[in-house]
Amino acid sequence: MPAELRPDDIRDVSRVLVPRGRCIVTDPADGLFSVLEPANVRFRLPRPFAFITALVGGCGPEAGYEDQAYGVVWHHHISRTELGRLFTQHVEVEWIRWRAVALVRPCGFVECPFYRRNGLDHPMFTLIHRIKLGVYSVDPGECRGDDVLVVFRQR
Repeated sequence: MPAELRPDDIRDVSRVLVPRGRCIVTDPADGLFSVLEPANVRFRLPRPFAFITALVGGCGPEAGYEDQAYGVVWHHHISRTELGRLFTQHVEVEWIRWRAVALVRPCGFVECPFYRRNGLDHPMFTLIHRIKLGVYSVDPGECRGDDVLVVFRQR
């Protein structure tokens, strides 16, 4: 979801949760490796991105955004300060876990051609995905974390 919509969305989620109900949210973390976000290459390096996507073929995430209010937007990475502001106003945070390390970003680049060509059942994609899942089980701490998992509940 676009970063500017997050406060309203969290408020809406807290409103519809059953009393003391829980919700789990994951979001990219603003750590050391956030600059390597594959989804933002289209914005950082538009010409090389256009060349590579034309070479690889297929359709990317933009195909899912046709006729939507928002197209493909900058993939915002959330900081601890933002987490505090976002969640403490409307919900009670039960647990925060920083996940993954730098290996996740290169895996994202390697996965890209499989996504674009709808090759999610390809053995190479499956292998890369399993590596990513294993890496997500590591808690490297806030600074080196690539992703954050937040469990919150209604107050």
